[in-house]
Amino acid sequence: MERLGSTLASMPDVDQLQPLVCGATDRGLVRPGNEDQFLVAVLRKAMQIQQCSFSGPTTRVAHEAGHLWLVADGMGGHEGGETASMLATEAIEEFALNVLKWFFHLRGAEGSELLLEFEQALRRADQRLTHEAAHDPALFGMGTTVTVAFFLAATAFVLHVGDSRCYLLKRGELRQVTRDHTLRELLKSRGELPPGGVAQERLSHILTNVVGGPSAGIHVDIHKVKVEPGDQLLLCTDGLTAMLSDQEITDVLLATESSAAACSALIDAANRRGGHDNITAIVARFEDIEKAAS
Repeated sequence: MERLGSTLASMPDVDQLQPLVCGATDRGLVRPGNEDQFLVAVLRKAMQIQQCSFSGPTTRVAHEAGHLWLVADGMGGHEGGETASMLATEAIEEFALNVLKWFFHLRGAEGSELLLEFEQALRRADQRLTHEAAHDPALFGMGTTVTVAFFLAATAFVLHVGDSRCYLLKRGELRQVTRDHTLRELLKSRGELPPGGVAQERLSHILTNVVGGPSAGIHVDIHKVKVEPGDQLLLCTDGLTAMLSDQEITDVLLATESSAAACSALIDAANRRGGHDNITAIVARFEDIEKAAS
């Protein structure tokens, strides 16, 4: 697995759809540290040649690629929050590298096996955080949101726990793919949301579902998103969405010319609004390979 950090990922897929991806994170203007994490990675089949009777490359890499993108927003104080988001990210990295089977061909009904494997990765991350917290009183109750997307064969498989979000921008219109796991959204779905903006705002900060936390067990929301050339996928923490409206996010995505520029502009805009929390964003833009190569 190639770690790309905040750099651009632009490696062609056999399905003729190329993601141009960048991620970035910022402490914001208020918090003393950054408890967010993000991951942008490309997974490929590779062969390392130890000996050969004729000269040639020592490493051969297949053309097919899977793309893994993740944002996580830790909670539980600076030490606990940063540790929780880091451990969850590492757990999913390890799963993708060592457990995920030959993922380049979807198996079952439209990749159902792939989704089940990723769901198990999130459950493993939950168990790991609960185990670590049980052995270190300073980490008790630590937890993290996780929103992860795996892109393969013109489909983004999105798995989600918490209130970090995934958006799809298609033909100029922004759609929220994920649903926030907050008390506000839970009461809203039951028709029990209390009146008043202040009360609703408080409820929007109470998470009902996190990786880790004071008790084990999570509910994983799963989505499959078909993408086309010209689409954009945004993964972000609530440090961005609490500061910017959907329309403002749309305006930035449409006005910027690259994924890197979009990430920078989104973070700058959130900081101009006060930067009350850590801010993390991953932007993936999809182009056909011929256009991207020209």
